Amino acid sequence: MRYAANKRYVAERDANQVTANKESAENVKENDMGNVEVNCGLVNAQSLFHKRDELKEKIEKSNFDFVTVTETWKIERETDLKEACPEGFKFKYQPRKDERQGGGIALFYRDSIKSSPRSRKHYETFECLETSLDVGAGRDIRLINIYRPPESNKIEFLEEFESLLSKRSKEKLFITGDLNLHVENPKSSRVKEFLKLIKSHGLVQHVKKPTHEDGGTLDLIITTPDLLVKNVEVGDYFSDHKFVQCRIQTEKKKEDIIKKEE
Repeated sequence: MRYAANKRYVAERDANQVTANKESAENVKENDMGNVEVNCGLVNAQSLFHKRDELKEKIEKSNFDFVTVTETWKIERETDLKEACPEGFKFKYQPRKDERQGGGIALFYRDSIKSSPRSRKHYETFECLETSLDVGAGRDIRLINIYRPPESNKIEFLEEFESLLSKRSKEKLFITGDLNLHVENPKSSRVKEFLKLIKSHGLVQHVKKPTHEDGGTLDLIITTPDLLVKNVEVGDYFSDHKFVQCRIQTEKKKEDIIKKEE
């Protein structure tokens, strides 16, 4: 009897989870004001292979629409990524460009979100996975997931990062990842240069609490002002890094509002 009850519980749980995923997917649409809202998360996994089940469960429970991951480490088989991917989701993965341990970046996103690859430019000081996400109702977000190894030269990183930003057009930009810069210490000369750089490009950094066990604010969310970032939360530890999540809203275009009013 206990075995049958357990089977019934598992079936009910799975059915409830599928329903929750469908309801969340329906939320990736225009709200009453014509804006589009999505739930997103980011984390440094410190080996995704060993945390496949944990990531899948986190995405499901938090009803994320997309999640960016840094430090996946080397993934030998595509099936390992599939095991971390909930039903109704797709993934993109980019391994570290050399054979050293560490690095690797990934993106998990709902299959209702259209994804188009962007620049595949190679950078010496950081890894970069860049894609356009069509979250619905004609709202495209240029997503850039970055991992900068702590040993990479900070001066060269700032030069390459500025080169990346200089190619930005008038599109909604969402930069995330582990940049290994202690933005909680703005008196540091390199951090000061970094913060000045993003400000000069009209960008905003939204994570204000420590994301690493040693107290550093390393996992960042950087956006253009036309992406309204709400409910930024630095949650529980997933590795030596905490899981960060937020809700983003893309504003309805002014010309669309004018047309509607006419």
